[in-house]
Amino acid sequence: MKKIEEAKAALEEREKTDHPEKPIDPKKQISFADKEARCFAKKADGAKYVYNSQAAVDMDSQIIVENHIEDSVSDAKSAEEALENIEKDLGEKPEKLVTDAGYGNSNTLESCQSRKVIPISATTREGKAPAADDKKAPGSADFFTYDCDNNRLVCQHGCVFKFDHFTGKGKRAIYRSRDKVSCKCGSHSLKDGHRVMKVDKGYLARQTLKRIMQGEGNRELYKRRKCTVEPVFGQIKEGMGFRRYFYRGRKKVLSEWNLVCAAFNIKKIGALKAAGRATVSERKGHQRKDFSWMSGRERFLHEIARYMRLFRFQVGLINWHIALLPHCA
Repeated sequence: MKKIEEAKAALEEREKTDHPEKPIDPKKQISFADKEARCFAKKADGAKYVYNSQAAVDMDSQIIVENHIEDSVSDAKSAEEALENIEKDLGEKPEKLVTDAGYGNSNTLESCQSRKVIPISATTREGKAPAADDKKAPGSADFFTYDCDNNRLVCQHGCVFKFDHFTGKGKRAIYRSRDKVSCKCGSHSLKDGHRVMKVDKGYLARQTLKRIMQGEGNRELYKRRKCTVEPVFGQIKEGMGFRRYFYRGRKKVLSEWNLVCAAFNIKKIGALKAAGRATVSERKGHQRKDFSWMSGRERFLHEIARYMRLFRFQVGLINWHIALLPHCA
């Protein structure tokens, strides 16, 4: 009975933090063994308690430049912490952030815009065809085309809806038809014959991300995710055999994830050095020093630290791109 009461109190505390203005969903669950783990359900695998592991990878070298544990099974708010950690640890920001559809929302867009980073993100799952025009409801935002430059909506009948104001603490935008319209497009009609369309902030963000994706070279860069960031988790899971965490508690799990990412980077830096890519900085004037007085362990750790510094120097010389990817274990 005591364990049940403790688990209930932990669930209430967590939901109060995650959703302060909403009642607790009766379907919410919490683990008795690890109250900080999150419940993640898939039709094929059922429900599991997992930690959402995040990693940001340099797309040219596959070096992990940032990693953290997201306190949610959703990736929607992961970009903020990733960019914050990169700027703090490396002292610079990437030119572009490449993410999949799980990150394609207003949180990612705002995090990137505040740091002048270009977000290249999908807004729908790959292979999922958009609904046909005849299947779209006139009251749906998908029935409209968004003109980002002029901040207006145009329905399929050609009626223009201009931005009027925000409501709901900036979470929803209200658009009003420029003229009296005879069509039934939009959310509702006003007494003066004008129509109103309400769209949430997420819709506007997705439309902006779609426009960015159409920029020169951005779609080609996004396609590189499959052969740059995706293999990183494949190498960790298959090559290193790491598929699940062995500790409980978010703090301990983060330490374990740090260790895994560090081990991966050591292997990757060794491969880059063997290929002649990790010694560019040496050819630019950074001379190798012989520390014969060090023990074997000290020399090994010094070499790792030195090549990590050299890699960071290389990264600072170029406009670099990173890709963000989640992994639940």
